[in-house]
Amino acid sequence: MKTKINGILLAYVVITIIYIFFSHFAIFSNRININTGYLVISIAFLIYMLITKYERISLDKCDYWLILFIFYLFALTLEKNLNFEGKKYVVFFTTISLITCIIKNFDKWSKIIIKIMLFCALIHCIFIILHAMSPTVILKIDKYLLKSGTWEVVNRGTNNNYYSGITAGPASAGLFATILIGIVACKIIEERKINFKNIIFLLIGITALFLSQKRAFLLATVMSLVIVIYVVSRMQKKITKLIKNIFIFGIVSIILLQIISLIPQTRNIINRFIDNDRMLSGRETMYEEMITWFKENMYFGIGPGTAQEEFGYGGHNIYLQMFAECGIIGASIYFIYLLNLCATNMKIATKGKNIDYRILFSIFMQTVLLIYGMTGNPIYDYSYLVVFMYILTIPRGLKKELNNIEDDKCNNSSL
Repeated sequence: MKTKINGILLAYVVITIIYIFFSHFAIFSNRININTGYLVISIAFLIYMLITKYERISLDKCDYWLILFIFYLFALTLEKNLNFEGKKYVVFFTTISLITCIIKNFDKWSKIIIKIMLFCALIHCIFIILHAMSPTVILKIDKYLLKSGTWEVVNRGTNNNYYSGITAGPASAGLFATILIGIVACKIIEERKINFKNIIFLLIGITALFLSQKRAFLLATVMSLVIVIYVVSRMQKKITKLIKNIFIFGIVSIILLQIISLIPQTRNIINRFIDNDRMLSGRETMYEEMITWFKENMYFGIGPGTAQEEFGYGGHNIYLQMFAECGIIGASIYFIYLLNLCATNMKIATKGKNIDYRILFSIFMQTVLLIYGMTGNPIYDYSYLVVFMYILTIPRGLKKELNNIEDDKCNNSSL
């Protein structure tokens, strides 16, 4: 019975990931119906496992803070009579939280999750490059594949040299390119060698990231790789090696940038850094509005979904939006959870003696989340939220596996 449950849950997670990478395709129905299905299935599995005392389900400090935040969201829902967007977000956030509480207990799933993400991200990155090479052809393909509203976004972006391929737009293109770069780079660090396949994948990812013109993802990727190098050096306890690794990273980055800059379209992102007048791309107005909301109700917030209702999308700053919508109390609970989660992952990584690319990739993505969150919507866009929450649970899922490896080594050495 347990094997059957594991298989069903794994299939569910796999389908979820594939759906998230391609949910903007026209063949998929309205998201709220599917999100409600996520919630019902997740709660059903959770209740069944608790009733049967399924031994693999366990909660830790991070889970308790997350559950507390979920209760806070539901309390806001009852007290403030939230709009449709607010209710939809609470449902989806609860759904994904329940799923991650379950899947973190299955240590063998992480490789499957990462492989699926690698495959899906690679497909998107290839189409992003093809989009730059032949915009007319890709736009015709997009016309058939994408929802009409999504196609309009991609078409407008193409006119401004933002290349998205078959993604939902430049932001999604930047995210998927970042995922590809992170997985491949962490794999190279683990293996301590560079093969032809990894070089090709890395070049594809970096080129796609430049073509998306997402400056925030570019900065987040560079800084996240530096953090990963720092973590690896901490594991090996060699400061001189840290300096050496950062130096090598810098040299390799310069060489790759020189190669990629041979493509004229990739230079646009550099020009966007130089153009100081458009550094925030008009986000200042949203920031001012959210600060006003925060002042109106500092302690409990104005209610989830307000930014989506007012702007048509997230507030492009998770910190301001969280304080504005959930107030000091709600924002504090969520950010304590997030910081606890990041600190736990770092602790698991630095305490281990073996370099595992899955943990490094999780450290990479949590740094991306914290940095990109200053100008993006990583916890308010549904696709982003699923991707980040799945990835950030990996180290806690691997903790048991790593402990078993260490115990086996100790036993072998004692013999």
